[in-house]
Amino acid sequence: LPLCYNASRKAVMTSAPALFATPEELLLMEDGSHFELLDGELRERNVSSQSNRVTVAATAFLFGVAQLRKDQAFGSELGFRIFTDPARIRRPDAAYMLNERAPANDISYMNVAPDLVVEVVSPSDRMNDFRDKAEEWLRAGVRVVWVLLPEAREAQVYRSDAHPAIFTAEDELDATDIAPGLRTPVAELFPPR
Repeated sequence: LPLCYNASRKAVMTSAPALFATPEELLLMEDGSHFELLDGELRERNVSSQSNRVTVAATAFLFGVAQLRKDQAFGSELGFRIFTDPARIRRPDAAYMLNERAPANDISYMNVAPDLVVEVVSPSDRMNDFRDKAEEWLRAGVRVVWVLLPEAREAQVYRSDAHPAIFTAEDELDATDIAPGLRTPVAELFPPR
């Protein structure tokens, strides 16, 4: 963050000015996969080493199921443009989509809601933001959102037809209503520390 000086000549941190872009400009950015676009404002995605390991575990699990079933699994680089605001691009940490729903050609952003989204909380993230993000995914047509909390080693599950539920490392996440095989012990998504 930039520094500025107050009246007593002490250095204080200031907020960086907001940066704006269009979805098309975001596609052309060299490091664009590190950002989401919210109301045209670039928002950098926070990632810690621990949250990254959880993201890799969740992506690997979804990819394994997708390979067996001939469905689609996506990592954190893919942007989804499925929201009412056309200048909103979200990048889930991982996503799963039934093959029959996947578009044949997605040159820029995915324009079809995935069936399941995984979001992983980093230490610098605020939980309220993740609750809002999960609700936003559901409003856009996602059937299930798994929010994984590495520090607590638990998962919050959001569905459009139910209240959020919390699962601990002793529990199992089950999305077999989307596809057979989408079931895993919560502990499997959290590599040893």
